[in-house]
Amino acid sequence: MALDDQNFDFNAIPHPLKSLLKEILIQLIRNSIAHGIEAPEERIQKGKDPQGVIQLSSTIDKEILQITLMDDGRGLMPDKLKERALALGKWSDDSINNWTEQELIASIFVSGISTADATSMISGRGVGMDIVKEKISQLKGKISVSFEPERSCTFVIKIPLNK
Repeated sequence: MALDDQNFDFNAIPHPLKSLLKEILIQLIRNSIAHGIEAPEERIQKGKDPQGVIQLSSTIDKEILQITLMDDGRGLMPDKLKERALALGKWSDDSINNWTEQELIASIFVSGISTADATSMISGRGVGMDIVKEKISQLKGKISVSFEPERSCTFVIKIPLNK
């Protein structure tokens, strides 16, 4: 696995945001490693380079800090997310089966939902993404997620700098 951070400028981030953003980025990178980037053998079977890549970039435009993290892994796994949401018992079968793509994506930020098959040092507890969203909200920011099944997952964080 490789981290491409050549378009990420940590020094351009205002000092008061650095600590919280560091925590957020650690969690997002952990998630990419644990849930997104496939094992080399699986990547080869899918016609991908055996080494996965996580790209991290940042820009500041009109007092908005934007951080983008994209991995070239498997993307979100809708069936597994629905299965875990069902097991959590917060929604009915009908509700989950009628989720839009945006509702499905939003489920990754619900405490207790994880697509990991087993608990490890970095994943599987269903906590993490809910904390990421909470920390971004503390900064008056927003996070959006998009994915291409079996190709990529992208997180875009936007934080106003003029609080």
